[in-house]
Amino acid sequence: MGIRGGLRPLAALRDQLRRRTPENLDPVTVDRAPSELVPVVETLNELFNRVASSLAWEQRFANSAAHEFRTPLTAIKTHLHVASRVSGEPRRQALANAGKGVAQLQSVTEQLLLLSRLERNNAVASEGCLIDRAVEDVLEDLPGRERVRMENRCKEGRVALPRALVVVVLRNLIDNALKHSAGSCELILDCSDCEATAGGSHLRVTLRDRGGPGGSDSGSVSSESHGLGLPIVHMVVNQFGGSLVSEHNEAGGMDWQLALPLLSTG
Repeated sequence: MGIRGGLRPLAALRDQLRRRTPENLDPVTVDRAPSELVPVVETLNELFNRVASSLAWEQRFANSAAHEFRTPLTAIKTHLHVASRVSGEPRRQALANAGKGVAQLQSVTEQLLLLSRLERNNAVASEGCLIDRAVEDVLEDLPGRERVRMENRCKEGRVALPRALVVVVLRNLIDNALKHSAGSCELILDCSDCEATAGGSHLRVTLRDRGGPGGSDSGSVSSESHGLGLPIVHMVVNQFGGSLVSEHNEAGGMDWQLALPLLSTG
């Protein structure tokens, strides 16, 4: 009887889990649980919490992706309808606008394909890349390049990510700031700082939005209007042991702090 009574809380936990639907991620509770079972219950609840957070993020991402597809598709349909009813210069302009919608749709598709590749591969073998070269690649053909000012370039910093992914991270981050910062305010890109943490050495890249009339909305990750760029930045840097944080600065804009792991020379 003593053994059976001692196993009763474990049986209660088993029955709770057996009755659960896949959507139920609420914490489990076990009355009068022995001390040996408490860590198991706590670990289960921590797991449920992580899964719930992950599912919520995926739902927000799916909503954003749907928005990013609907917007250019609606525009393309509208412009093609206009083109079918007019001629001359108005028709040419309508077709040109439809072409812009196709280009936007292509960009969204490429971002989703990149995300799919990242999810399939937990790690990507890499010899790293020089951050300065990646910055040059981004700024070379960046729309709005005249608004970005470089400070303190880091010519020797080699980060432990493939160059193509560093370019994607920087381009998405800068593009988000260009689209959602106030007016035509200046952006400052600084790649000079290195720091040692418990997780290793990191190169810190700072992107500063100087704000301006109307303030800045570039800091929100959940807004549909910000598209897929920031979620992809977060996924890439998290996968490689980096981080991305943002905070409002005294100029009324945002400071983005991107920490990328440095390639080990050992």
